[in-house]
Amino acid sequence: MAIHKAHSNGKPHPDSGKIEFPVSYEIKIIVTVERSVIITKDDIESLFHQIKTPYKFIQEKPSKKGNYSSLTYSITLLNQAHMDELYSGLNKIEAIKLAI
Repeated sequence: MAIHKAHSNGKPHPDSGKIEFPVSYEIKIIVTVERSVIITKDDIESLFHQIKTPYKFIQEKPSKKGNYSSLTYSITLLNQAHMDELYSGLNKIEAIKLAI
């Protein structure tokens, strides 16, 4: 699985290029549909609750061939450790193929 830390809405600090936290952005998570998308969605949202990540589900979009589904969430991360914890947790969910 590939996990990419996307910071599309994060504001880099003008001097260092680092992200200023807290940061809110949309995360897109690609999952296989071999396992129920509902179960995988529950796993993802349980992780958000476990690490106290505010989120809002935006949409689910199936792939053209129906092998994958894209789940989009709006999330808020408080600091770099929070971001690292999120991506580490996502990496442990088997059905996730990519998170950007």
